Amino acid sequence: MKKTIQFFGIIFLVQIAVGCLMVQGQTALSLRETFNRYVRSVQNADLETLFSTVTENEEFYFLTSQGELINSRQGYYDFHHRWFKETDWEMPVELLKVQEGEEYGYTLAIFHYKSKIPRGGYYFLDSYFTLIFRKEEGAWKVVADICTPIRRYFTEEKSGVKYSPEQRYLFQMIRNRRTVRKFKSTPVPREHILKILDAARFAPTAGNQQPWKFLVVQDREKLNRLKREATNWYLKEMESKKTFSKEEREIARKTLKNILENVLSAPVYVAILVDSLTQYPQYIV
Repeated sequence: MKKTIQFFGIIFLVQIAVGCLMVQGQTALSLRETFNRYVRSVQNADLETLFSTVTENEEFYFLTSQGELINSRQGYYDFHHRWFKETDWEMPVELLKVQEGEEYGYTLAIFHYKSKIPRGGYYFLDSYFTLIFRKEEGAWKVVADICTPIRRYFTEEKSGVKYSPEQRYLFQMIRNRRTVRKFKSTPVPREHILKILDAARFAPTAGNQQPWKFLVVQDREKLNRLKREATNWYLKEMESKKTFSKEEREIARKTLKNILENVLSAPVYVAILVDSLTQYPQYIV
């Protein structure tokens, strides 16, 4: 009889323990199961479930794919709150390793992020994600998240061709190029000018002659004088082709002045001079 009572007593205690585990939610989850719960909540943009797997402590470290360090739980929450508002994205996950210790553990996985670009096409980001876990009241909780980008690329809407961010930036620059007719007067640092000229001298030339000199003009007085002389030259050219009355000449001058108002408005201009006595003068033009 005693043994029977002890047996049922043990069963009763086990039931209480299981009940406590169920009440505490994740306590019974292994590290792998906690990771899976974390991933599913991200894929479903489920902020509440995601943060049931994250430490309750405010101290938290998250290194983003852009190299930004977020060092608080609230910052981690805000990051995901903004992200989960976005649409048209998906992120399959490839788990590589699970290491579970007594108090700490980690998982290493590849997150394959894909999102639709508003103007068409897709953006892809493959990253290693290392999640550091710590036991908190018997449950595994994420205390650090380290994202290490592997590759980024873009594809067009109906093409499988991959473009790097640098290539896409170049295409966008070409596509968005516009003629600028008025510039700010902000001075350009000397080191920037030298950097641009150094890049320019790498342009190919026949026989590698590099038959040029770069004349940099920054003096505003000289630029204004150049504008006046260009106006006068243009008017003389017009007068050489047609006889103008005094009134017509004044109207032409005012019109031209308005047209040229913002000409040479930039703070720096570069005139390219060439050596006509070089070895291959026929190729200079």
